[in-house]
Amino acid sequence: FADSQGADRFHLVARDWGGMVAWALATAHPERLRSLTVLSTPHPAALRRAAATDDGQFHDLGYIRFFRRGVGKAEKYLLRDEAAQLRAVYSGRIPVEIVERSVARLSEPGALTATLNWYRGATDDDFDIPAGRITVPTLYVWGREDPYLGQSAAELTVHHIDAEYRFQILEGASQWMAMEAPDEVIALLLDHLGRH
Repeated sequence: FADSQGADRFHLVARDWGGMVAWALATAHPERLRSLTVLSTPHPAALRRAAATDDGQFHDLGYIRFFRRGVGKAEKYLLRDEAAQLRAVYSGRIPVEIVERSVARLSEPGALTATLNWYRGATDDDFDIPAGRITVPTLYVWGREDPYLGQSAAELTVHHIDAEYRFQILEGASQWMAMEAPDEVIALLLDHLGRH
């Protein structure tokens, strides 16, 4: 995409699975990035280490093991009873109209399967990013109320950065921080992007 837009170097901002992709891109092609910002998702190697050493983090990632049990089972579970479990993922943190749009999209044939295939396609080895480390200015923002990605993984991320690094914890925010605390997230982004 960047090539098609004529962008030799660019700022990369990502969250959730996009964060996993961003960490990998920053490792493989640091020359393309002016800076990296990741919301919620810790460095994959930090997450793997936390899951191996922190029983709470291992437990919190149980949903991934459930999603990997094959096509159909997780989809049926999440969509049954008018998608009650899918709505519960948002934990009352997201405006209802956004939840309803997301549920409607994910209820379309094949949409939820495509989403869950990110989990199914990733192996444990995918959490071992190649030996290279992050060498671009990096902002990592983690929400203290994130129910899936814990503090130990967030704090271990620093061990994978060999560049200017800022780790920011947002109190009262979860993985949905961009909607829960948009002013704080935007201020952090503008500051980081403005310096790089």
